[in-house]
Amino acid sequence: MFDPRRISMSGTKRAVAVAITVTSTLMLAACGSTPSTTSSTASNTESVASSPASGATGSAEVFSSWTSGSESAALQSLFDTTKSANPSLELVNAAVAGGAGVNSKQVLTDRLAAGDVPETWKTTLGSELSNYVKQGVVADLTDLYASEGWDKVVPKELIDNMSYDGKTYAALTGVHRANVLWYNKPLVEDAGVTVPATLTFADFATIATQLQGKGITPLCLGDKDTWTAAQLLEAIIV
Repeated sequence: MFDPRRISMSGTKRAVAVAITVTSTLMLAACGSTPSTTSSTASNTESVASSPASGATGSAEVFSSWTSGSESAALQSLFDTTKSANPSLELVNAAVAGGAGVNSKQVLTDRLAAGDVPETWKTTLGSELSNYVKQGVVADLTDLYASEGWDKVVPKELIDNMSYDGKTYAALTGVHRANVLWYNKPLVEDAGVTVPATLTFADFATIATQLQGKGITPLCLGDKDTWTAAQLLEAIIV
């Protein structure tokens, strides 16, 4: 739903927001320059919402942590679609690799502190997004949601997570699931263990115990970084 046709890049950088969300409300993004006055913020917002859809010009930096093979391919697809509608717009891929997004967050924090604000960036919905709103570096997209009909197709629960004080500051680009469990079906079947079509947590615990009793490690988790274990705990609780 990133629509640069609504962005005029002449002169200073314009404020706009882009976001991605997962079930844990991990989302992508926001962008813009730090406004010097309240009137500047209003001007930026108006530029996003009212610029004619005749194709954006200038350049727009897209800051993210999407550098893996599949992530890069998805990001390139977004670039290609955007460029096809806006041939005069230059998109700059400013992705930062490493740390499951931790490295990019640090780079972004440093850039914002220095006043070097990218046009768009990947962020987490909720408190992280609200912090950017309080800093004044993202634009109010509420009017754009109404004019483009996004408020009719994006679930209210997601819009609420992209909003602060009744105003929406991010645009959805995708939805991820964090609570999906994969298992080795041939291994489980060879062990004579049956997995029901609908799996409860109690079922999972029973199956894990059965597998462990047969000398099979029931669960494998890469938890070198604490976020993986924390995400598993969150998925179980939710």
